[in-house]
Amino acid sequence: MYVEKKAAIFASIIFLLIPSIFYFGNHAFMDPGVVYFSLLSVYFFLQWVDSNKKDNLVFYFISLFIGFLYKDTIIFIFISNILFLFFRLLVEFYKKLSLKKSAEIIKLFRIMFSQYSFFVFNSFLFLLFAFVWLVMRNYFLSFSLSSGYSFSIQNLLIFDKLLLYAKLSPLVLSFPLFILSFLGLLFIIFKKKSAKEYYLLFWIITLYLVYTAYNWSAANPRFYLQFLPALLICAVIFQESLFNFISIKNIYRYSIYIILISFLFFSSLFLTYYNIDDRFWDYDSLYKSIKQNTAENDKILFLTHDVYYYFFKYNIKNPIITENQFRQTNIYSNITSISEFNNYLQKNDIDYVVFANQGELYTSARMYYPDPGKDKFLDEDRLLIQALNKEIEQGNMKPIEFVSGKNILYLAKSQNISS
Repeated sequence: MYVEKKAAIFASIIFLLIPSIFYFGNHAFMDPGVVYFSLLSVYFFLQWVDSNKKDNLVFYFISLFIGFLYKDTIIFIFISNILFLFFRLLVEFYKKLSLKKSAEIIKLFRIMFSQYSFFVFNSFLFLLFAFVWLVMRNYFLSFSLSSGYSFSIQNLLIFDKLLLYAKLSPLVLSFPLFILSFLGLLFIIFKKKSAKEYYLLFWIITLYLVYTAYNWSAANPRFYLQFLPALLICAVIFQESLFNFISIKNIYRYSIYIILISFLFFSSLFLTYYNIDDRFWDYDSLYKSIKQNTAENDKILFLTHDVYYYFFKYNIKNPIITENQFRQTNIYSNITSISEFNNYLQKNDIDYVVFANQGELYTSARMYYPDPGKDKFLDEDRLLIQALNKEIEQGNMKPIEFVSGKNILYLAKSQNISS
């Protein structure tokens, strides 16, 4: 199932070789798996739209159910599919209505009922399953290490928020692919579109807006991955259309693809393995030290990414406040001095603080900008992290250090943080 055969083949190869895919393939994030189940569900969904065969619809919902168990953000693909179907039905209804024949309209409703009744029934089952799961998850979140999801529609009305993922594009895609994808998206928007090209737009726009509404002050490359395949298909459709328009010979056409693919391949290798220690954080040593040097009732505040795997690996049972939980209190952006931070630590009975050297990142931006000082928009305001690092530089605090290349994680006793 593809919009154009060549576009599908080359978009698949390009997707495989993008540096950010290399990066997330080497880290324990769930999002690459969400991309897999999303693509699987999209395939069967479009097969069903084309053929109306019930088997494809069954496989579509199986993909959704399993994908939802893997990570619940796949529900956003389901939402984009619903919007696409609704749009398709409106177009069909408008065409029949323009004929001004009541018999045609009645016939359309009969076709709709016979064609979509099975889809509606299974959609109801999926949403019921999702609702029960989300209710249970939200209940248990209060006992877990995660802060859950929070959305703000107001983000969609703020210009800077709307641009967050657009600004992220050159980092996730690489600059040449960003240009191609941007032109490809414009091309798809303004050209006469097939049904599948309309679907690409619904896929991109729906997920873009959903993740813009996600209540983070920074764009997350992991979320970007979930509409990245659709963007790449737009890019290659545009490139193929351009080649056809100027009647470029196949030998030159494939040479351009080989150059682009080679660029991505060698970029991925270089960015992945050059100064490889700068790509990682020494979480192993950090959590091992937490196990050895803290009591089980010591409360720990994480100002860096907490990795749940290590809690289980080292059987760590300390009460903790995660980075996301700390951010959601809105205290993070209000603390402007070490004395204010100390007050927060004392009020919340926090014994230890985990933080990183200033500008700490755990996203694909680290591949492009090993120097944290070059980070402009991906990460949140780091005034507090910078203040803590300044205390270390001035010799006011001597935490335990865990070093990997240029990256340093610190474990500090709250009573040793000066005011």
